Amino acid sequence: MAVYAYIDVARKQEFIYKNNKLRDNLHNSFIIKAITEELDQPERPEGFCLSAYLEQAHPGQFTFVYSGGGNSIIRFASPDIAEVFVKNFSREVLCRHPDLELYISLVGDDEVPDRCPGNDKQLLEKLHRAADKQKNRRRSRFRRWTYGVEKIDETGQAVRREAKSSPETKAAREYLKEKFQALVSSQHFVVTTELKDYQKAEEGKSYIGVIALDGNKMGEMVAGAGCFAEIKELSTTIEAIYKEAVREALCTCAASFREQGRPICITPVLMAGDDICLIAEAEHAIAIAAAILQSIQTVSGRQKQNNALLGRVIAGGYLTACAGVAIARYHYPFFELVQAAEGLCSRAKEGLYHVPAGNGSFIDWEVLQGPVPVAQPYKQCRRPGPVKEIFHVKPLRVDRSEPAAPVTVQGICHYDAFIDFLRNVRKHVSTSLLAECRKHFYCGWEPYRLFFESHRDSGKLTELAERIFGSHAGVWEHAVLTTAQEGVPFSRTYILPDILEISPFIAVQEEEAYGGNNLSDRGAASQ
Repeated sequence: MAVYAYIDVARKQEFIYKNNKLRDNLHNSFIIKAITEELDQPERPEGFCLSAYLEQAHPGQFTFVYSGGGNSIIRFASPDIAEVFVKNFSREVLCRHPDLELYISLVGDDEVPDRCPGNDKQLLEKLHRAADKQKNRRRSRFRRWTYGVEKIDETGQAVRREAKSSPETKAAREYLKEKFQALVSSQHFVVTTELKDYQKAEEGKSYIGVIALDGNKMGEMVAGAGCFAEIKELSTTIEAIYKEAVREALCTCAASFREQGRPICITPVLMAGDDICLIAEAEHAIAIAAAILQSIQTVSGRQKQNNALLGRVIAGGYLTACAGVAIARYHYPFFELVQAAEGLCSRAKEGLYHVPAGNGSFIDWEVLQGPVPVAQPYKQCRRPGPVKEIFHVKPLRVDRSEPAAPVTVQGICHYDAFIDFLRNVRKHVSTSLLAECRKHFYCGWEPYRLFFESHRDSGKLTELAERIFGSHAGVWEHAVLTTAQEGVPFSRTYILPDILEISPFIAVQEEEAYGGNNLSDRGAASQ
C-alpha cells in the first residue's frame, strides 16, 4: 500500500526574519526551500536538502507528486518506508535547524477508498487536516531566553552560538540573487544583499521600501485543480507568470528611471509562487510594486489564452494580486518592516470587497518613522458624524487598462489618476500652501475650507481634481470629494493627506513614468 507524505513548515516568516541582517534572511528563506521542495542538481546546496536526502536514504522508493511554494507531497511505496523517512529526516532537520517548525503528515491509499483516478482533492484535504492536527498539538513557545548576563544578538535574545560564515551559507545567500539578476538589466539595477548599500550621501534620503505582494484567490484556483498533476502544473505556471511579470515590470520601470543617472538598488527577499517580497529604494518602491501588479494582469491574460488549465481555474480574464509597501529608513528593524508590508498587503485586499465580483488589484503603503502598528492609523482615518469624514483614499486600484472612472461611487481611487494628480499638484500648487495645510487636515471641514479660501492657489486644487477625477462620484472642493444621498451630504474624502505623505517618495520625472498615458482629461471624459 502506498503512503503519501505532506511536508510543511509553520511560522515561515518568523524563521526567515529572525535576524535583522538581510543576508541571513535570504539564507533562511533558502533553507526552507531546500528542506521542503524538490531541487534540481544545479540548484542544490552543498550540504543538506530534501532531494539529496531522499536519493541517498531511499533510492527508488519515492516519487514527488507535487512540490512548490514551501510544500511537497511525496509518494512512498509502503508505510514502513514512509515512517522511517519521517523519523530520520525530521531528526536531521531538528539537529541542523532547531528553530524550524517542520511538520510531516502521512495518509495511506486505504484511507481514501473512494478516490477516483485523476481526482486527488480528497487525499489532499486529508493531508492538510492531518498537518493541522499536528500544528494544534504544539506546545507554547514562551520561554526564558536570558538571565541578563549572556551576550545578546541584534534581536535582543541570548546568543546560543556564534554564527560562522561557510561556503554553504554563502551559496545559499547568493541563490536568489543570481536567479533575480537574470530578470533585471544590470545597466539600470544593482541586485544587492546588503542594506547598507541603500545608504545615500544626501541627508534624510536613505529610505527603503519593502514590497510584499500576494496573489488573490489562489486557494480557489487550487481547489479548481482536479489532481496532483494539475496542482503541480498550476504551481509551476503561476510561478513562471510572476517571474515574467517581475521582469517585464522592471523593464518598464527602467525606461522611466533612465534619467536617474545611476543604477537603482533592489533586493529579492522572497519569490515563491504568488508570494513576492522585494526591497527597493523608497522613491521607486511604489512605482515598482504597481508595475508588477499591472504586469501580472498582462502576462496572465496572455497565458490564459493558450493554457486550458488557466482558462478553467481563473475566474476573470487574468490573475490579480495585492501589494503593500512599507517605507522606512534603511536601518529600521527589518523584521518589523516586513511585517508592516505584509499587513499593508492584507489591508489592500480589503479593497476587493468594494468592487464587483471581488476582482481587482490594489496597493497600499505606509511611511514608518517609528515602531507604530500598521493597523493603528486606520482607526484615526475616519471620523463619524452626520457627515462621515475619511482622511485617506488608500488602498488604490491598479489596472493594466484605463478604468471607466478614475474614482468610483464606492470611493475606490485609481492608482494612475492618483499619481497624475500628485504630479499636477507638484507642478501647479505652491509648496508653502501644501506645507501649511497639514495643520488643518483633521480640524474639521469648516476650518479646512476657510483655510483654503484664504489662499489664491486653492482654486487650482478643485480644478485639478475635477479635471483628473471627474464629478461622477461626487463634488470636488479643495481636493475633498463630497458624496451625497438624496441631496444630503453623506461623506467627505480628503485626498491631500495621502498625497503629502507619499510625495517625497515618488520620483515623478516625466509624464510617461506611470503607465505612459496623460490622465489629466480622463475625469472630464468620464462625466
